[in-house]
Amino acid sequence: MFTEWSEWSPQAFREFEGLSPGRYTFEVRGRDVFGNIGEPVLYNFRILHPWYESAYAVVVYFLSGFFLVYLIGKWRLRHMEDRNRRLEEIIGQRTQEALDHYQKIQEVRLEADQLRTANRMAATISHEFNNPLAIIQGVMDLIKLEIDLTEKQLDLVNRASKQVWKMHSLVNKLLHIQRLKEVDYAAGMKILDIHSPYTNGFGTGDETIPPDDAPMDPDNAGTNG
Repeated sequence: MFTEWSEWSPQAFREFEGLSPGRYTFEVRGRDVFGNIGEPVLYNFRILHPWYESAYAVVVYFLSGFFLVYLIGKWRLRHMEDRNRRLEEIIGQRTQEALDHYQKIQEVRLEADQLRTANRMAATISHEFNNPLAIIQGVMDLIKLEIDLTEKQLDLVNRASKQVWKMHSLVNKLLHIQRLKEVDYAAGMKILDIHSPYTNGFGTGDETIPPDDAPMDPDNAGTNG
């Protein structure tokens, strides 16, 4: 660093500032009052690196950096796992909603198929029942017109006409089925609950009863199908 001798000084020490870490050789010589210069004396010394530049510090830096990278990687992995889990939950929810919607569509289709089948059966039943009922009612109307009945006989004929009319009303209600529902019945059995816009259920006894002198029109006794 210094290749030339410094100026002579009466001080017995020398200060050096800003020396870098490393090995140095300090060379010093003396001079007496007569100007005689003695032999140089060598002093070897070493300036160590600061602690934050030591090998131990480098190892600590390396381990700290590795641990930091590990923590960041672990955090990213956990973040991705949480995101994937949320996506799976959303996909599962959407899938369940789609399955529920599909199930409802299938139920509606099944109910529609059952209703169509019931309506076809009802049309057939109505045709098979209404024609005989119309004939029976026509015969009873003819009896009332052609035969001089007693009061008791007329009452029996009118009662029979009312029952025929009830049967006709019940059969016609089959042509207006709107909904079929399977319900539990006694002894573990299931029955179909049939709903029509004209009644809360068939056979409830609330069918409209015509007057005693209102005959059933045979021309309208057929089906609407």
